Order: sequence, then C-alpha cells, then structure tokens
Amino acid sequence: MNSCSGSNGSSSKVDRKTVEKNRRIHMKNLCFKLGSLIPKEERNTKDPISQHDHLDQAATYIRNLKARIEKLKQRKNRATGTDGEPRDGEGSREIATEEPGMPVVEVAYRDPVLEVVLITGPRKKFMLYKVIGVLVEEGAEVVNA
Repeated sequence: MNSCSGSNGSSSKVDRKTVEKNRRIHMKNLCFKLGSLIPKEERNTKDPISQHDHLDQAATYIRNLKARIEKLKQRKNRATGTDGEPRDGEGSREIATEEPGMPVVEVAYRDPVLEVVLITGPRKKFMLYKVIGVLVEEGAEVVNA
C-alpha cells in the first residue's frame, strides 16, 4: 500500500514541479512582453535590468500615461467649456492666453512616431482631411485619425 501511495506522491510532485516551471516560464514571457511595450524614451537605462525593475518601469509608465490622459481631458473640457468652471479662473490661465476659438495643435516627434494632437471647439467647423493631406504631402504615414 505504501508503494502505491509513494508512486502517486512522486507523480504528483513531478506534476507540481512541471506546473510551477510552466508558470514561471509564462510569467517570464509576460514580463518580457510588458517590458517590450515600454517606449525606449521611457526607459531609465540602456543596461539589462531585472524583472522587478521592468515591472517598476511599466508601473511608472502607466501612471504617467494616466496623468497625461487626465490632463488632456481637463484641457479638452476647458477648451470646450464643459467643465462647469468659470473660464476666467486660475485653472484656465493656459486657455485664456490664447485667442478664443483658435484650435490648439500639439506636435510631438518621438522617433519614428510623429504625434499630432488637434483640439478645436465643438462648434468650430474644421476640415481634418486638409490637415491629414498636408501631413501626407510632407511624407508622413497616417496610422490613426
């Protein structure tokens, strides 16, 4: 009876080892994939880094993206006047320096990506295809519009 339970015990031990090994390999692959998603500009060092450092960099990058998204949402709300706050307050200083009704254009070049953010008012008729046409004429490839 002991010999039967002993063989089952070693079989389950091998199964647990295999499962754990596969789990570790899977986690390593996921961490590598996560690290490859972080842009080169956001990485702190060129040297090989540990898995823990990859996770820290990814978490920092995600926090920065969330902050940027929130900042852009607030800026959009201020520009469109949908934030419910008075437009002449301390928080709208950036918009107040610009002429009302003028579009806001942000251009960021991160090799090899050219990011163009265009913010206009909801009532402003703007021909986006003309902006895209100018970019294409200058040699840009439009991926998302």
